[in-house]
Amino acid sequence: MHGDFYAHNLLVDDQAHALLGDFGAASFLPGDDGARAEALMRIDRRALDVLVDELAQRTA
Repeated sequence: MHGDFYAHNLLVDDQAHALLGDFGAASFLPGDDGARAEALMRIDRRALDVLVDELAQRTA
């Protein structure tokens, strides 16, 4: 899991391919901690939603 999904960690190459960067906050989640893993995934999904919305507004 990346764990730090924000606009400043999104890199775009010269062919407009999006890449994730800055894996300093990435971590391995043990399989027996389902509640914590689900909470962290919700945070990452929300961060992605905010990022996509911001990109859409800036390119509209």
